[in-house]
Amino acid sequence: MTFLKFKSHLEDLRGFKKYATAFLLGALLTLTAPPLGIFPLLFIIVPGFATLARSAPTRGKSFFTGWAFGSGY
Repeated sequence: MTFLKFKSHLEDLRGFKKYATAFLLGALLTLTAPPLGIFPLLFIIVPGFATLARSAPTRGKSFFTGWAFGSGY
């Protein structure tokens, strides 16, 4: 899956699936910290989260997307 397909898939998510994906991305972010330190995951997780947050129709929904990401982390 190319990044553009991944990005368009993330932009199409709505409701619970969007917040669950943000939570999952936050949980995956923990793998980048020591002792595992899987640094290349940052190049997938951070743009994915930014895409989810930017595609929210309102500021409130963008806030809750960030809240779900932070809760996963």
